[in-house]
Amino acid sequence: MIGFRTFFLIAISIVGLSMAAESPSFDQTVLSRWQTFESSLNTNTNLKQVQRQWTLFADALEHQYPSTAVQLDQVKQLTRHYKSVTQWQTLADSIQTKLDLPSTPTRVSHDNQATW
Repeated sequence: MIGFRTFFLIAISIVGLSMAAESPSFDQTVLSRWQTFESSLNTNTNLKQVQRQWTLFADALEHQYPSTAVQLDQVKQLTRHYKSVTQWQTLADSIQTKLDLPSTPTRVSHDNQATW
Protein backbone atom coordinates (compact mmCIF):
# COMPACT_ATOMS: atom_id res chain seq x y z
CA MET A 1 0.00 0.00 0.00
CA ILE A 2 1.19 3.47 -0.70
CA GLY A 3 0.89 6.03 2.04
CA PHE A 4 -1.47 8.98 1.92
CA ARG A 5 1.37 11.47 1.44
CA THR A 6 2.76 9.53 -1.51
CA PHE A 7 -0.67 9.15 -3.07
CA PHE A 8 -1.36 12.86 -2.59
CA LEU A 9 1.92 13.84 -4.25
CA ILE A 10 1.23 11.48 -7.14
CA ALA A 11 -2.24 12.97 -7.54
CA ILE A 12 -0.81 16.49 -7.66
CA SER A 13 1.79 15.43 -10.22
CA ILE A 14 -0.82 13.71 -12.37
CA VAL A 15 -3.03 16.79 -12.33
CA GLY A 16 0.01 18.78 -13.44
CA LEU A 17 0.67 16.29 -16.22
CA SER A 18 -2.92 16.46 -17.42
CA MET A 19 -2.75 20.26 -17.48
CA ALA A 20 0.59 20.26 -19.27
CA ALA A 21 -0.54 17.73 -21.87
CA GLU A 22 -3.23 20.00 -23.24
CA SER A 23 -4.25 17.91 -26.22
CA PRO A 24 -5.47 14.34 -25.74
CA SER A 25 -4.10 13.38 -29.17
CA PHE A 26 -0.78 11.79 -28.33
CA ASP A 27 1.68 10.84 -31.02
CA GLN A 28 2.23 7.21 -31.96
CA THR A 29 5.47 6.92 -30.00
CA VAL A 30 3.80 8.00 -26.75
CA LEU A 31 0.87 5.63 -27.32
CA SER A 32 3.16 2.76 -28.20
CA ARG A 33 5.30 3.34 -25.11
CA TRP A 34 2.16 3.58 -22.95
CA GLN A 35 0.82 0.28 -24.31
CA THR A 36 4.15 -1.45 -23.74
CA PHE A 37 4.32 -0.09 -20.19
CA GLU A 38 0.75 -1.14 -19.47
CA SER A 39 1.31 -4.58 -20.99
CA SER A 40 4.32 -5.08 -18.75
CA LEU A 41 1.99 -4.66 -15.77
CA ASN A 42 -0.21 -7.52 -16.97
CA THR A 43 2.34 -10.14 -17.97
CA ASN A 44 4.13 -11.00 -14.73
CA THR A 45 7.06 -8.88 -15.81
CA ASN A 46 9.69 -8.26 -13.17
CA LEU A 47 9.88 -4.94 -11.39
CA LYS A 48 12.99 -3.74 -13.24
CA GLN A 49 11.31 -4.30 -16.61
CA VAL A 50 8.21 -2.36 -15.49
CA GLN A 51 10.46 0.48 -14.35
CA ARG A 52 12.26 0.42 -17.70
CA GLN A 53 8.99 0.58 -19.64
CA TRP A 54 7.83 3.49 -17.46
CA THR A 55 11.06 5.36 -18.21
CA LEU A 56 10.57 4.85 -21.95
CA PHE A 57 6.97 6.11 -21.73
CA ALA A 58 7.90 9.12 -19.57
CA ASP A 59 10.74 10.05 -21.93
CA ALA A 60 8.41 9.89 -24.94
CA LEU A 61 5.79 11.99 -23.15
CA GLU A 62 8.37 14.57 -22.14
CA HIS A 63 9.70 14.68 -25.69
CA GLN A 64 6.22 15.42 -27.09
CA TYR A 65 5.30 17.76 -24.22
CA PRO A 66 8.45 19.43 -22.86
CA SER A 67 6.32 21.31 -20.32
CA THR A 68 5.72 18.01 -18.48
CA ALA A 69 9.38 17.73 -17.42
CA VAL A 70 8.89 19.09 -13.91
CA GLN A 71 5.83 16.94 -13.21
CA LEU A 72 7.49 13.83 -14.62
CA ASP A 73 10.52 14.49 -12.44
CA GLN A 74 8.24 14.65 -9.39
CA VAL A 75 6.67 11.32 -10.34
CA LYS A 76 10.13 9.82 -10.90
CA GLN A 77 11.20 10.90 -7.42
CA LEU A 78 8.17 9.14 -5.93
CA THR A 79 8.32 5.99 -8.01
CA ARG A 80 11.99 5.32 -7.40
CA HIS A 81 10.88 3.84 -4.08
CA TYR A 82 8.28 1.51 -5.59
CA LYS A 83 8.89 -2.08 -4.55
CA SER A 84 6.00 -3.85 -6.26
CA VAL A 85 4.22 -4.06 -9.59
CA THR A 86 0.96 -3.33 -7.72
CA GLN A 87 2.24 0.16 -6.90
CA TRP A 88 2.98 0.70 -10.59
CA GLN A 89 -0.50 -0.57 -11.50
CA THR A 90 -2.07 2.03 -9.18
CA LEU A 91 -0.01 4.75 -10.83
CA ALA A 92 -0.90 3.49 -14.31
CA ASP A 93 -4.62 3.49 -13.49
CA SER A 94 -4.44 7.08 -12.25
CA ILE A 95 -2.42 8.32 -15.21
CA GLN A 96 -4.59 6.50 -17.71
CA THR A 97 -7.70 8.16 -16.29
CA LYS A 98 -6.22 11.66 -16.00
CA LEU A 99 -4.55 11.70 -19.42
CA ASP A 100 -7.34 9.73 -21.15
CA LEU A 101 -4.88 7.16 -22.48
CA PRO A 102 -6.22 4.04 -24.19
CA SER A 103 -6.21 0.75 -22.34
CA THR A 104 -4.66 -2.37 -23.78
CA PRO A 105 -7.18 -5.11 -24.65
CA THR A 106 -5.92 -7.35 -21.82
CA ARG A 107 -6.37 -4.53 -19.34
CA VAL A 108 -9.87 -3.65 -20.60
CA SER A 109 -11.12 -7.20 -20.24
CA HIS A 110 -9.51 -7.46 -16.80
CA ASP A 111 -11.02 -4.17 -15.65
CA ASN A 112 -14.49 -5.20 -16.84
CA GLN A 113 -14.57 -8.58 -15.10
CA ALA A 114 -17.23 -8.93 -12.48
CA THR A 115 -16.11 -9.58 -8.94
CA TRP A 116 -18.18 -12.28 -7.28
